[in-house]
Amino acid sequence: MEKYLFMRGVLKRLAEDRFLCRGVAIGLKVGAAMIVLFSLTTFFSAGRLIFDLSANGIPGGVLFEVFYVLAVYAAAHTLLLRSQDADAVRSGEFVALRLAPVVIRGLAEAYAAFVALVAIGGGLFVWFTNLGVEKVLDPVTRSFFPTVRENPSFMGGIEFMVSGVVTAFAVLLVAYVLAEALQFATRSLRPAEAVRNGAEDRLRARFGS
Repeated sequence: MEKYLFMRGVLKRLAEDRFLCRGVAIGLKVGAAMIVLFSLTTFFSAGRLIFDLSANGIPGGVLFEVFYVLAVYAAAHTLLLRSQDADAVRSGEFVALRLAPVVIRGLAEAYAAFVALVAIGGGLFVWFTNLGVEKVLDPVTRSFFPTVRENPSFMGGIEFMVSGVVTAFAVLLVAYVLAEALQFATRSLRPAEAVRNGAEDRLRARFGS
């Protein structure tokens, strides 16, 4: 019966440092692929809308598409880069705590890049078309901007840009503080002897003794 039960093996594998790091790295890569996949709906919907815009509004639709593509690229590439960092985390004590800052930074950086660039593109879209951003953003993407009101005016475009950039910066700042707090906690949990030995090794390497 034991050979048909697989959870013991799964738990054993999860306890292995390299397996955990590799799994997190793969998860970030999958996240990057999902971003690209789900972005296609918004991209093609906005592309169809461009053909229905007036001559004055078409530049706004084109600029939104450009910034949206840049946003998707920035978010996906960020997660791919952070996946390499996760895979490079060395085995040892507190591996999950050492992995957490990488994941937190990666998710926050991807979110901030996506939101900031989409906010700029969305604001330009509003300026040129006098339409609300809900015309080009699907409900999932729209949920990344919870504090923005629908205001298809020049000031509404500015509000969308500013709120998106400020939200991106705030999320990035909070994530970096949390990541550094976890790194500090990891260092403080290291045994004093290990810290002392590490310092001695660095001194020997520096002075060649």
